[in-house]
This record gives sequence, C-alpha cells and structure tokens, in this order.
Amino acid sequence: MAPASPADQEADGVFVRLAREITAFTGWRASSTAVGLGILGAAAMPPFGIVIALVPAFTGLAWLCERPRWQGAFAIGWLFGFGHFAIGFYWVANAFLVEAQLYGWLAPFAVAGLAAGMALFPALAVTAANELGLALGLRRWARALALAAFWTLAEWLRGQLFTGFPWNLIGTVWVANELVLQTAAWVGVFGLGHLTVAAAGLPAALADVRGRRPLAQAVSGTA
Repeated sequence: MAPASPADQEADGVFVRLAREITAFTGWRASSTAVGLGILGAAAMPPFGIVIALVPAFTGLAWLCERPRWQGAFAIGWLFGFGHFAIGFYWVANAFLVEAQLYGWLAPFAVAGLAAGMALFPALAVTAANELGLALGLRRWARALALAAFWTLAEWLRGQLFTGFPWNLIGTVWVANELVLQTAAWVGVFGLGHLTVAAAGLPAALADVRGRRPLAQAVSGTA
C-alpha cells in the first residue's frame, strides 16, 4: 500500500488536531460549541434543506460528546438538542402571532420551553452512546454508529411518550430529494434517519488514529 503523501499527512494532522481540540473543550467553549452544532444541524431541516450541514454537526457532536463522566455527555447532548430544536421549531411561534398584540410576547418562551423539553431526548442519546463507548472502549467509528442508534431510539421515544411529539425527525431532511426519500419505503422514516445520522457522524472516525494501522493492513492483505 502506497504511503500517504505529505499533503494527505498534513490534512490528517489538521483533522486529528481539530478532533483533539473539540474533544478537550470544557466550560463555555464546550457549551457554545454544542449549541452551535445543534443550530447547524437544524439548517438541514425544511424549509432550509442544507442537508450537508448534518456532517459537521454530527461529526462535531461525536467528538464533543466524548466525556469522562455521564453528566458532561448529558449536558452536551442537551445543549446540542436545545440549539437544534430552538431553530427547528421556529414554526411553533406562528400560533402566537395570529393575535400578536396579545400573545406575540409568548412566542420566544414557547419555542424555548419546547426546545428545552425536547432536548432531553438527544441528551439521553448522547449519554447512552458515551457510556457504551467508555464501557466497551469503542473506536470512533463504533461510537458514531452507537450515537446514530441511540439518536434513532430517542426520536422514536419522542414520538411515543407523553402523547408524542414526532415532528422534525432527521429522516425528513430528505423531503426534497425523491431518490433518497424512496429508502423510507423499506426502512421507514426512523430507519432513514438512522442511516443519515450514521453517515453524518462517521467522518469523526477519520481522526481515530488507533484504527488506521489495522485497516491499512487489511486492505494490503498483510493482516
């Protein structure tokens, strides 16, 4: 197998350093990054439809949620979810603008309150994925897949518990892409969402240097 070119090595170095920095964020840096990533992910939802925004959003989340304690992962997941839903549920404010002079002031509180409650589901998903990763010593590709699985489970629970609130599922980002949307005929919106989150988060594994040597050996047939 041919050695990586200096340009590839430099690109890998930048990617690895970025992952290391984001993973090490604490305090306001971790909090603001989590909210920002959630907002970025919301840009993929209708009517914005910038689906590619999910890649940096979930790749960054996969790095950021690597916490040594469950409380840290829960906080990161909640903040990501709050940013994601605060933008994604903007349409809830429309109901309060029908008679804006009377109820318009309630709009931001309604959106923020709903986002805060719904953010508990991403918080649980991130916590579960982080705890599984710590317990089993998972590499980043496996952590990304675990995050996708728990995110999907959390979305399903969000649609079932307390009468359910199944709006803004990740699978709906493909509403304008008929080719990809056909996948839902076989796996449903939750299956499509799972595949989407997995694909968006797997680039995080490119910064996992532990997995590179075995992979290279397998490809070259020397493993």
